[in-house]
Amino acid sequence: MTESLEWRRLYADDESPGRETVFVRGVARGDYYLARGAGIDVYRVRFWPPMRVQGGDEQYVLGEERARQTLQTRAQRALDREPAG
Repeated sequence: MTESLEWRRLYADDESPGRETVFVRGVARGDYYLARGAGIDVYRVRFWPPMRVQGGDEQYVLGEERARQTLQTRAQRALDREPAG
């Protein structure tokens, strides 16, 4: 993973494992988490446009590994395409 992409777990508590959130150049750009009521292997993946934390692309995928890879790919594309600043 490049130094300009970082992961943090947000909103974790006794009732929820939280959301894995990707940061591009220090700014949160998307997250994934276990979809509520969907069993043990359905994850919601969200990726936001710059300067937003809603209104982006969303999809459901099977498996945590696929969720993380999907978000990692989108974050890397943003890092490659968007100017720093």
